[in-house]
Amino acid sequence: MGFGRGVGFTPEGAPPQRITILATIDESGHLNRTQEETWAGCHDAALATGGYEALEVTQLSSWWNPTSKFNCDRGRIRFDTSVLPDNAVIDKAVFAIKLYTAIEQHYGTCHVCLVSGEGLGDDMALADYEVILGNTTLIAPQVDVEDLVAGSFQKFELIGDYHDLIILDGYTILCLRTSFDREDDPVINYVKEILLKFFCGSVTTPDSSRARLTIDYHT
Repeated sequence: MGFGRGVGFTPEGAPPQRITILATIDESGHLNRTQEETWAGCHDAALATGGYEALEVTQLSSWWNPTSKFNCDRGRIRFDTSVLPDNAVIDKAVFAIKLYTAIEQHYGTCHVCLVSGEGLGDDMALADYEVILGNTTLIAPQVDVEDLVAGSFQKFELIGDYHDLIILDGYTILCLRTSFDREDDPVINYVKEILLKFFCGSVTTPDSSRARLTIDYHT
C-alpha cells in the first residue's frame, strides 16, 4: 500500500539553494611591497608600500628588476556574505576570478594560491600585507599559472574543511598569493618574474567580469 504526501505535508528543511555574490568594489584589491633591496625585506615586511582598492584589476606578483628591485603583490578580495541566511549550512563554495593579463618569465612551476583572510579587518590596511604573510594554508587546490587563460574565469573550489570561513553575518575575505610568495621561494634576476592581473571590481568593471563567490547551501 502506498502512502502519499497528504495536505499539509512539510519536508524537513528547505531545498538546496545557490547564490552568487560579487566582490565588493570597496576594500577589494591588492597590497604590494616594492623597491626592496632584498627578497626577505620584500617578503617579510610588516607593512605594504601601498594598498589599492576599487580598481578594475588586482595584481598578484613576485618579481625583480634592476630598476624596481624586489616586488611582491598579494590579493585581497572581499564579499558581503551577510546576504546568506543566519542558519545556512554551506555545501559548496567556489571562488572565481577572471584573468586580465599575465607576464611571466620563470623557471620551474608557479601556482596561484587561494588562502584565507583570517585576521584581516573589513577595511583594507597596509598592515594586511603582513597578516596575509601568515596565512599559508591552501583553502582550495592551487592552480598552475600555465593553465590560466586571459579573458576567462579561473575557479577555486574551497576544500570542505574551510567552508566555515564563510561569514554569515558580515564580510568574507579571500586572499591570493603566488606560490613563490607563499613558499618563500626567492625571486632572483628575472629567473622567477611573475605578474598577474585579474579583474576585480570598480565602478567601470561590468558585473560580468567581477570576481565572484558562488555558494550552494541549505537551511
